Amino acid sequence: MAYDLEEQESLEELKAWWGKWGTPIMAAVTVVCLGFAGLNGYRWYEAREAQNASVAYQSLQNALGTGAPAEQVGQIANQLRKDYASTVFASLAALRMAKFHAETGAIDDAIADLNWVIESGKRTEFENLARLRLAGLYLDKKEASKAKAVLTAGKPTSADVPLFEDKLGDAEYALGNASEAKTHWEKARKEGNESGIRAYVELKLQALADKQ
Repeated sequence: MAYDLEEQESLEELKAWWGKWGTPIMAAVTVVCLGFAGLNGYRWYEAREAQNASVAYQSLQNALGTGAPAEQVGQIANQLRKDYASTVFASLAALRMAKFHAETGAIDDAIADLNWVIESGKRTEFENLARLRLAGLYLDKKEASKAKAVLTAGKPTSADVPLFEDKLGDAEYALGNASEAKTHWEKARKEGNESGIRAYVELKLQALADKQ
């Protein structure tokens, strides 16, 4: 009998506790469940977007590989960047189009493509590659000050430092700053001791020394 009374008291206490805290607890559980469902839903959406973007990028590659008209190629690339701007394939498409435009003489379009990659900021490695290529185009256009600006605004990784320093040396030399060019090339040589750029920079430093 005592046991039954104790059990009844426990049940009453549990009911009272649940009456006070049940609603907040259920609300918290609901929030957690919804959050989990939302996270899974977002991951599913991202995966689907990446898959669709991959298909679109392959279409771009096919168009370029088969020599499709420039207008058609541009439409595919622009649609990819519009529909899947949040994916890495949008940046890949812009980089590929920059190469295509540069090869076909549409330098201003190539510059616009590379600036899009830089401004979208999807991946550091894509941004750095875009900055290096953009600097090269500016140097070809005899716009060394723009090349210098786009390089100094970047944040190269340790692997990219030799490439950035080499291009900065080119920009400074084109601006008539031989001393600054030498400093950048020497740094490129030092930082690029395990890359193929070292021998290339050595030639520039030797040519600079021969002129002095």
